[in-house]
Amino acid sequence: MPGSFRDYYDKEWRIKLERKEYKTLERRWRSRWDFARKHITDNSMVLDAACGDGVLGMFLTQKQQCKVHGLDVSPYAIEIARERGVDAQLCDISGDSFPYSDEHFDAVTMLCCLEHVLDPVHAMREARRVTKVGGIIIVTLPNAVYFWNRLWFLLGKTSPDLLHINPGEGMHIQFFNYTNDFENRVLSQVEGLTTHMKRADLKNPKKYSRLTRGALYLLMKISPNLFAQYTHWILAKGAG
Repeated sequence: MPGSFRDYYDKEWRIKLERKEYKTLERRWRSRWDFARKHITDNSMVLDAACGDGVLGMFLTQKQQCKVHGLDVSPYAIEIARERGVDAQLCDISGDSFPYSDEHFDAVTMLCCLEHVLDPVHAMREARRVTKVGGIIIVTLPNAVYFWNRLWFLLGKTSPDLLHINPGEGMHIQFFNYTNDFENRVLSQVEGLTTHMKRADLKNPKKYSRLTRGALYLLMKISPNLFAQYTHWILAKGAG
């Protein structure tokens, strides 16, 4: 893997985990973790592609008795993931082959990572390869055309959240909407996967009051491409 890519994410992870708002999991919680846990069966063999510091893997291991493997480009993140019980290995999912045999996992998670990689089609093909027939791939992507990002453009600016350029975040280099970007640009080039579920969501529902959260979910139901912050997919692998 290119050393510069590895070094970049190693630096970003070190900055990220020193930020005050990342000192507790409650502050940095994301709906993608809840979504993945809800749809992964207890005692599953799971691959968390781009596992980061292993938060999802920790909960799957401790709460659902799953065996969790992880891949990440950052040696620093891998070190922390291993401390959390994830069998993590160094891998750039954008170009490297995943170091596992075909049909090895019951579930593969790819949560907010494809927007960071140079070749999301390669990553999805590798995820499909290592998933068992009848298994699932869970994908989460930020919605680039969320209304807040559109407001920035109307003001003649680019949202830092869209680019993901705040300290410790790691820049976005791919952009997907809720409607069909992922399906047209990525899934259309990966055979053998069918969409079992697609859901619009907030990044961190816990940060809103019950009333505000309810109103935001209602708006997402009316116009998910405008109001969704995240899109979650469950993709099922068929035979052949």
